[in-house]
Amino acid sequence: MGSNPPITVDLAGHVSFRLYEDTRPHCLEIARLQKGLVFLVDGKEVIEEGVGFGVPVILCEDRPYFSSSAETTIQTEGDREVLTKTFRLDTVSRKRFGKNFYLNDGFYIFFHRRFHDVYTRKGKFTPILTKLIELRKALGINTEFQQIKPKGTITVRYACSPRLIEVEVQLSELDRARCKEVLILNEQGASIFRRYSDTQGLTLVDDQIGAWEKVDAEEASLSNMNETLAFSVKKTDGAELLRGREKVQKRYSWVGFCYSLRPNISIFKYTIKLATIANGNSGGEIPAQKVNPQA
Repeated sequence: MGSNPPITVDLAGHVSFRLYEDTRPHCLEIARLQKGLVFLVDGKEVIEEGVGFGVPVILCEDRPYFSSSAETTIQTEGDREVLTKTFRLDTVSRKRFGKNFYLNDGFYIFFHRRFHDVYTRKGKFTPILTKLIELRKALGINTEFQQIKPKGTITVRYACSPRLIEVEVQLSELDRARCKEVLILNEQGASIFRRYSDTQGLTLVDDQIGAWEKVDAEEASLSNMNETLAFSVKKTDGAELLRGREKVQKRYSWVGFCYSLRPNISIFKYTIKLATIANGNSGGEIPAQKVNPQA
């Protein structure tokens, strides 16, 4: 893992962004995975268990591939700072039962796909399934991330301005063999960004947001409850936009948007708009960062 200090860019007023070369912040279940751009308000990270802005995951025929190693750089272009992170797709997840026994990959993947389909499409069952997730730890079933032969790299550029982040995802160095889908995740903490709204007039709060649901509106936003802190994204040609949220005690705490891409795309661009109001921006909702004690 890299040990370099993080790159931090201060924008207008109380807002800043941070990019780590290692897997910090080490929060909850995804402590060992790389994060994207981390949102800070008044110097406090509001990512919780989210992965940050602009994080790639690829879905192959057998399983999803994540990143646990990366390189970062920063340069100035005109009046803005451009941060770059190259994610190495080198990690898969496995389920460990107890100390030494791993669940059979084929069995678990089959179960997980069925579970995921129900969880994301059958909203009335979500409270029951959330309880099952909470019980996993009591049953001794834990997620473990293991490094394997990389499936190539994906480089993400973040051009930071006071009210705008322009994101460019470069996929030319990705190994596309058996790759079915590329996901670009944009997540921050579910305890802070609790309110969803979009240009079709839809408003949702907390669990109403859903696990992963398709966004039909042209633009969608996530904000704190008093709407003094928000980020929004737009639908983009060549990609499907989804919204999602998951908050399970001592397990997950993320909310955000995901772009789903075909793997034949070489470059994908999108913009994250920021909306903040100084003095009282957080509405008292920013907790201390929860750190995985095992990280």
